[in-house]
Amino acid sequence: MYLERILKGSLAYFIALIFASAFAYLTRLTLLHNLTQVEFGLFYAVLTFISIFLMLRNFGMYHSLVKFIPEYIVKKQYGRIKSALSFVFLSQTLFSVIFISIIWYFSLFLTEFYFKDPNALWVLRILSFYFFTSILFKLMGAYLRGFQNNFVAALIEPVKNLFMLLTVILLSYFGFGIFSAVWAYVGAGLVIFALF
Repeated sequence: MYLERILKGSLAYFIALIFASAFAYLTRLTLLHNLTQVEFGLFYAVLTFISIFLMLRNFGMYHSLVKFIPEYIVKKQYGRIKSALSFVFLSQTLFSVIFISIIWYFSLFLTEFYFKDPNALWVLRILSFYFFTSILFKLMGAYLRGFQNNFVAALIEPVKNLFMLLTVILLSYFGFGIFSAVWAYVGAGLVIFALF
């Protein structure tokens, strides 16, 4: 029974990973065809810059939730599950607000001396909100895995990447250019939170 559940969960994650990777690849191809080389490079430079700080924000809290939620369920300490979720959400939100504030404060400096492209200013400022919206899908995934709902948890990444692909296609069609990718990343967390 336990082995069967592990195998089914692993298979679900593997299949979901294939779809998530395919959607992410198609998103990059769409951006490659709809953006100039400079815009494409600028977007991924800003995204990588933001992603570096995202690693500092997490502190392994989502992995801790996956470990402790089943323990609290077994011990019937449901109040502790709520407390743990609240703690992770509030601490991650606090760190996100701090990072967003720092990025907004230094955005002119970073635009001029780090990215060396005036178009980076609003890309950086808007994409900084990904700090907050990423909390939503990360927390949802940890919550679902903690409750052993691996099939639904496995759907988060492909659905997120599919949303981003469709958003990039739609906004590119309407002439949003580089901001089609920016809004796709920022909006992904909100959509995942609403769907799951």
